[in-house]
Amino acid sequence: MSITKNYTGLTLQGTTGTSYTVGAAVSGGEGGEGRVYRLRGLPDLAAKIYHEDRYTYPPRDRTYMDRKLKAMLRLHPSAAHSLAWPVDVLYLRGRMVGYVMPLIRSMHKIYDVCRPDSRRQLFPQWSWNDLVKVARNLSRCLALLHQNGIVAGDLNPNNIFVDHLGAVVLIDTDSFDITDPVTREHFPCTVGTAEMLAPELQKVRDLRSPQARFSAQSDDFSLAIYIFLLLMNNYHPFYCRQRRGAPSSSGGFAGNANILRGRCVYLRRAGGSLPPRGAPSFSLLPVRVRVLFANTFSYTERTACSRAAIARRTSAQTWYTALAALQRAPLRRCRRDPSHLYPAHNFRCPWCAAEKDYPSASPAPPPRTAPAGRRRKVISRSTWPLRVFCILAGGAGWLAAAPFLWGWIASLFPALSPAGPAVLCIPGALLGLAAGCGLARGYAHSRRSFPYWLGAGLVCAAAPLLVLLLAGFLAPAAG
Repeated sequence: MSITKNYTGLTLQGTTGTSYTVGAAVSGGEGGEGRVYRLRGLPDLAAKIYHEDRYTYPPRDRTYMDRKLKAMLRLHPSAAHSLAWPVDVLYLRGRMVGYVMPLIRSMHKIYDVCRPDSRRQLFPQWSWNDLVKVARNLSRCLALLHQNGIVAGDLNPNNIFVDHLGAVVLIDTDSFDITDPVTREHFPCTVGTAEMLAPELQKVRDLRSPQARFSAQSDDFSLAIYIFLLLMNNYHPFYCRQRRGAPSSSGGFAGNANILRGRCVYLRRAGGSLPPRGAPSFSLLPVRVRVLFANTFSYTERTACSRAAIARRTSAQTWYTALAALQRAPLRRCRRDPSHLYPAHNFRCPWCAAEKDYPSASPAPPPRTAPAGRRRKVISRSTWPLRVFCILAGGAGWLAAAPFLWGWIASLFPALSPAGPAVLCIPGALLGLAAGCGLARGYAHSRRSFPYWLGAGLVCAAAPLLVLLLAGFLAPAAG
């Protein structure tokens, strides 16, 4: 248990001799390292005071933290408006006790925004586009840090705050991985959040060891996980379930083995692993965004820590550019549930599809066509028989119409004459394939398959009939 001391009412000294009078402690502002207080007469600033038992032993003692905080004062990152960055160091009778920073007024942590239930309570008017905005702002903040040579390191969800406008602020910046711009002394990050760490850090047992090296690329890995959580309804890219009745791992993360092995089931399914029930389809996202996720998460256990895999990760700046474009892209609104907003390339609502896959994941009422209290069966059938039928039916339909069409087509295209009427099978098969692909999406999940078979036959037969009618109209005109 941390040893705390009440600093309210005490006067502390800054690095330039400035005096600060400590006010009341900020509600909810106590963490493992220290407690946050208001400063009297300075409504926009706060003081983080370390617990008495923190930073008491070398090599990372109070003298070490004093040097690190002074180095942070010299850095002046361009993302300072999104950071609880030190603006002065505080001393009590010559002993460093903490630092002054901007007062963070938003008390909503990023996991409150990622979780659908808490998000509906906090921001009932928010849509998917607002989550894209949060992801974009987080990307921008990290991109600016990296441009200034600063690595966040521990992107703990308790240290990322979001306000009602989607603005993002990072706190506990004194744990960042920095280098003093004057002395070049390196102050590494020595803490991390297991389910957010890149694989090269997962395999290091002690993050305080020299082998644990945080980098801009390890930040990029953690950033991609947060973006995935925001865009995919709080489903972690490395959570999965087993095909044969094994419980979903969405409730736990034993050993972070999936990150080490590169077992992202949205990109590569191995060992019978599937996405958790209720997770939206990865196809919800535009192709460009899926490629950016693949650049970061598409690796194997053998290549997880390779230089090529680390260098291939999508950078924070690239994410910022892509998410800014995604925020401007057209969206569709679900007819069944107006709160469902999704990218316009989807033919049906991906959120409704996820609810049908796992009804208990959403408080939405059951469909009217299903009896109350009974789980609606999800239909998923193979579409290859329908596609093959369409190809064969299309080719056969054109071949059957060849005796009536061939003379007219051969007169229009003399180069086809040596091939004979059988050449009409090719355009027929291609048109049949196009018809099959168009019908396959609905056929795969429809309760009744007969209308799709009938529709496929009519589509394949209609094409040669239409051409035959066209020939009948054009032939007299040509004569």
